[in-house]
Amino acid sequence: MDFDAKAKKKKAKQAEKLKRKQLSDAKVTDIYPVDGITSEGYLKISYGSHHVLAEVFDIKKYDLEKLPLEKANAIEDAATRLFGEYQGSIKEIFRNFPERNKQQQGYFRRLMTRTNDLTRLSWIEDQINILVYLEQTYSKLGSWQLIYGDSVQELEANIKKLEKYKEIFGFYPVNVSDKALLFKLINNPGGLINGEKETE
Repeated sequence: MDFDAKAKKKKAKQAEKLKRKQLSDAKVTDIYPVDGITSEGYLKISYGSHHVLAEVFDIKKYDLEKLPLEKANAIEDAATRLFGEYQGSIKEIFRNFPERNKQQQGYFRRLMTRTNDLTRLSWIEDQINILVYLEQTYSKLGSWQLIYGDSVQELEANIKKLEKYKEIFGFYPVNVSDKALLFKLINNPGGLINGEKETE
């Protein structure tokens, strides 16, 4: 049996093209099964006939290599206890997330209104332009944790179980607009969330 490199390469290209086509035609539930957001701000997730709710948390990030040994050990011990005690599912998502610096831009815009010095105004305008450019082009790796529950009551009970680990891990709830953006980015291409219409 002869090996035909050209045929194999052509077959691989066709498979890749088909995969890209399937992704571009995908809907939310094909990639990550988010159906929408409840009035409480929880994600509605469906897979098959099963429906669950989830809350997204931003967590504290640590570089264990740079921490003192005692602090690093305390964090690792807390993580071990958390995953030993908490019996529910926790999913961690890693994703590049756009730069958010509207507050800094607002600060510089307020400074602009308080000065008449042309040199200072020019410097402030440069700073605003830098921030706008960063917001449009820069993204950094972030991580979030999802906590699940079959009902609002179960989800809130699961969230309450994490309270004692808040000091170490943070578990900061993510606002609705950031959740929508996060899952829009995850589900891209073709990812729609919360009833958005696809634009051509």
